Amino acid sequence: MAEQGWEVVQSATWNEALYNALEQNAMRACQVSAGNKKVFFCVEPRILPDKQTARSCAAALSENCRTCMDRMPKFAHLIGEGGTHVAFCQDVSDPSLDILRTARQGVTSNNVTDFRLVLIDKEFETKHPRRVGDFDHVHFTYD
Repeated sequence: MAEQGWEVVQSATWNEALYNALEQNAMRACQVSAGNKKVFFCVEPRILPDKQTARSCAAALSENCRTCMDRMPKFAHLIGEGGTHVAFCQDVSDPSLDILRTARQGVTSNNVTDFRLVLIDKEFETKHPRRVGDFDHVHFTYD
C-alpha cells in the first residue's frame, strides 16, 4: 500500500477488539406497509449536538478512519423500531463510546419537525457499504 501513497499507521491507544465489536450493527428500522409494499425508515435529529466531540470520539474508536469518522456520529443518532437507537447498542463500554451514547440521549423532542426521515433502502445500503477500498468500516447488517 505504501507504494500507492497510502500507509497504515497503528495508533498506540486504539482498541481493535472494541472496534470489532462495534463495526457491525443490526439495522432495526421502523416499517410501514402500504398494500403489499413495505417501506423501512429511521429518523435522525435535524440538529446533532457537538459534532466536533462526536467526530473526535469516532476518531478514537476507529483509529482515525475517515469513513468511520463520518459514519459513526450519524449512525449513533439514528432512531428505529420502538424508538430505540439502532447503532452501538452492543454490551461494551469505552469512554469515547460512552460520550457518543450520552450525546444521543440529550436529543429529546416531541416535535416531529425536529427530526428528518431516513429511508432504509438499496440507496442507503449502497451509500454505506461494509467495505470501501481495502478496508471494512462501521456498517449495518440487514435481515
